[in-house]
Amino acid sequence: TEDYFETGGKVAVEVFHLDLMFLTLESTTGWRNHLNEGEFWSDFLFERLSLVGNVYLPLNLTWDIFFSAEWEWHERESDNSRLYLLSTSLTRSL
Repeated sequence: TEDYFETGGKVAVEVFHLDLMFLTLESTTGWRNHLNEGEFWSDFLFERLSLVGNVYLPLNLTWDIFFSAEWEWHERESDNSRLYLLSTSLTRSL
């Protein structure tokens, strides 16, 4: 079992303009301490970033975006990781 304690801080910014866009940006920085370190996990510092939003464009177009990224810096450098996710779409309302 993977028992751990995680602590961190979050900063969030929201931009809302009725006819133009809605965007939410969040950044979380923290530390995860594994209570029982094992062969397959170690304590690490992390940064998590996410962006979710809609941007309203001319011609009844809407651009939707979801972006997420996570970085981990472990005590064992070989365990460091990076993850990026992006989903986006462009839709037109009639």
